[in-house]
Amino acid sequence: MRRQSALTLVESLVVLAIIAIVAVLLTPVFLRAKDAAKVRTSVSGLRQMWTALELYRNDWGGADVFDGPSAYYRLGLPEPSEGDVFAPYGVTPALWQSPCGADPTIFSTGPTFVRGWYSFAPHFFSPSAMSSIGNATTYGNYIQTYRQNLVTFLDPYCNPAGTSMMSARTKKRGLSVLLSGQALNRRKEGNAFFLQWWSDPPN
Repeated sequence: MRRQSALTLVESLVVLAIIAIVAVLLTPVFLRAKDAAKVRTSVSGLRQMWTALELYRNDWGGADVFDGPSAYYRLGLPEPSEGDVFAPYGVTPALWQSPCGADPTIFSTGPTFVRGWYSFAPHFFSPSAMSSIGNATTYGNYIQTYRQNLVTFLDPYCNPAGTSMMSARTKKRGLSVLLSGQALNRRKEGNAFFLQWWSDPPN
């Protein structure tokens, strides 16, 4: 009698069960790889933004002067009222957008201006921002203290949906690039609404 080569019902169910188990085991691996790719893309975008800032600073005679009331201007940093100063340096609206999404909770609790976009951090401590008592209290000595480690661009969106950036006990990720050009991928607890969370003063 010729032996049948087709799988029996039991064998088919066993194969399907094995496939399901493998899929369950590999799904977290694929998700982590996908998230890691988004983080790398974000860091690359932040570096491009920093390059545009350096070109702008060079054109406006910016120098690494961190002391005195005019330090912001001597650094060659733009004021919010100047508008989109980075467009002439190849920065498009698409480049501003975080590859990690635009979660509304992160937007409302983080140091953000436009939902889903990188933030230009100096606008929090610009001279015009110092007219706010809150900003003046928080960032009055920020330039003098953080110097080359002050944050230029940041991305808070590479976190799970619903993450509160202001929750002191929640560990969260913050991607940023400093005035020195150093890119940071920081993961820690604390209130990430404030720029002091994003980097440390130089030693």
